[in-house]
Amino acid sequence: MKRFALPLLTLLLSSAALAACPAHPGYILNGRAAQPAGLQVICGEAFAAYKRAFGNDPNVKWTEMYGVKNNTDATNLARKMNVIFSNLGYVLVQNKEPSPTSRTFGYLNVTNQKLIVMYMAVSGPLVLVSFSGN
Repeated sequence: MKRFALPLLTLLLSSAALAACPAHPGYILNGRAAQPAGLQVICGEAFAAYKRAFGNDPNVKWTEMYGVKNNTDATNLARKMNVIFSNLGYVLVQNKEPSPTSRTFGYLNVTNQKLIVMYMAVSGPLVLVSFSGN
């Protein structure tokens, strides 16, 4: 029994980490758009902590977290995201800069009243990019 304990524990821990990832590999925005180049999925405890921050908020049905290099990739990503949101029928309704190293964008789909919030924050060599929506 002891020889199975470590592999079983490893499997359980890795399963928990996998469960703490976006549900649509290769896609963003809850499967609505292809994942842009340079955007890397963030899983595990960092994502789980982000998801827990929403608790049982009934307005948040899904969350995702990614990272992109803190260089022109991040600037290009912001431009790409505006195009992606526009193509999906979303309009920018909020653009806040809560600190010099973070920015919050709110996008609303005027047809179905769905809201997606995109939060970008500098974290060392990465820009963390999170999405949450209803």
